[in-house]
Amino acid sequence: MTSATVSGMVNIPEPFLTTAQDLHESEFKMMNTWRDIAMQPDLPRWYGVLLSSLAWMLNGEPVEYVTASRQDGDTLARVVVFTGTRIILSDVAEGGDVVPIAYPRERIKAIGVQAETSVFGSRDPFESWPGDLRVVVVHEDAPVVALPLDQSPRSRGRLPGLTEALRDSIGPKA
Repeated sequence: MTSATVSGMVNIPEPFLTTAQDLHESEFKMMNTWRDIAMQPDLPRWYGVLLSSLAWMLNGEPVEYVTASRQDGDTLARVVVFTGTRIILSDVAEGGDVVPIAYPRERIKAIGVQAETSVFGSRDPFESWPGDLRVVVVHEDAPVVALPLDQSPRSRGRLPGLTEALRDSIGPKA
């Protein structure tokens, strides 16, 4: 396994480095609520630890969906990552502690979906059906997750595909 050195720091095996860079460049920099963090010249330590931890948990598995929010109180941030086999939930505590926890995706027991647009349409010719979705995922072991955490066009745009896959995974089509 090849590795690379990042800015004179530790040697990181190539697949993990690529995953961390992809999350940083293609996901977090595109999120409205994270752009100011991800674009800083001096990134917070917790952010680097979050990327390292997620890269380790993903172990090269492709990411299907990522959403994240910044929060007030004891939790600075929350990140939710979906892959084909796992849901990874990560909270960043006030002190910068980051501990992503992976749950098997096949143990999702229910989903809830709220569409933004009425089936009867509206007078707005630019409105599309179903509009933005809000999705609630109920897992046997994990806390309930409401998606998306951020309102970036990327997170909202990728949610219908994830919702379809989740819907199909909890039961056969009628």
